Amino acid sequence: MPLAIDLPSITTFRARLQQLLADSADTGDRRHVLVLAIDGIPLSLAEEFWPESRIDGLRSVFPTTSSTAWLSSLTGQQPEQHGIPGVVFRDDSGHLVNVFEYRGAFCGSDAGNIFSDAAALEYWPVAILGDWEPYECTWRTMLLKGAHLVEGHRFYTAAPANPGAMRDRVHGAIQSALERLPPGQPSLLWCFIDADRHVHRRGYDSDLVHWLSAIDDLAADFASRGFIVVAHSDHGLVRTVHDPEIVSLLAGIEADFGCEIGGAGRTRWIYAGQSDMDRVVSALERSLPSTVRLFPADLFFRPGSLARARSGDLMLVAQGDEFMTFSGHIFDHGSLTETELRVPFAVWSANSANGSQLR
Repeated sequence: MPLAIDLPSITTFRARLQQLLADSADTGDRRHVLVLAIDGIPLSLAEEFWPESRIDGLRSVFPTTSSTAWLSSLTGQQPEQHGIPGVVFRDDSGHLVNVFEYRGAFCGSDAGNIFSDAAALEYWPVAILGDWEPYECTWRTMLLKGAHLVEGHRFYTAAPANPGAMRDRVHGAIQSALERLPPGQPSLLWCFIDADRHVHRRGYDSDLVHWLSAIDDLAADFASRGFIVVAHSDHGLVRTVHDPEIVSLLAGIEADFGCEIGGAGRTRWIYAGQSDMDRVVSALERSLPSTVRLFPADLFFRPGSLARARSGDLMLVAQGDEFMTFSGHIFDHGSLTETELRVPFAVWSANSANGSQLR
């Protein structure tokens, strides 16, 4: 299903980054390229709080979930190609799995990623695991394939901290990674920061926006030292109110028709057998609130694709505030609002006397 946002897809992120690496290499003055991968930041917020950067808007993929969107950004593939349609879906043997816990095999294409691109251009590819560190799973291995991993630096998955201290955590992680590089070796340094965890529970509050301003200062500082600094995100979040009646409705569908439920956040899908499909659709249409839309999965994922094979047959997509979410969450993502879909591609760069220095 076409997404009605007139922006380039986040699948162009890989090519954009590759061009930055190639342009730097072509000058004969290779620079470190630092990429801040910040989960949960919408374009509008980046435009307001990163004034030192040049920002382009990109369009996220559907569903607007981290597992799908980060893989699309780093590989340049649509979900139909990389085969990860969300968080909870059926694996290739037909069992329902959570992608952040699953350690089995996934079949799919290996078309490379930003780290293989960097290595081909003779940059040292590094990924600071950051807030992905707690998630040892096949998906993380797919995402970061080819990168030299740096552990021991968590941000939003560590103890809460004020914006200044959180900025210092990021700075310390980058410095630690730089100290591990081979001498004189230009690098691609990708660092994952899960601001999404904060936004789920507190929204885009003063601590979050003050931290974003601090990130603007940090990025500008590294740019003044000759680095090319990039920041990108996977999706935004919108206010979401948990509706127990929707939970009860889906529990009844599971019990009455033997269906399984997958998806995540503001999009859920139902695995309905063909013999029960019409009755399931009728039951949902009778009881769903007007703020939740029901779609056939074929509208979003091409029939025969990996993503379609792993997702359910019917999609429930939130269009208003009321849906299903976790206890304590007041913001969520996964659906098709502009805030969720419009994300930033920001670049900080400065010509300086230190531009040729790699440390």
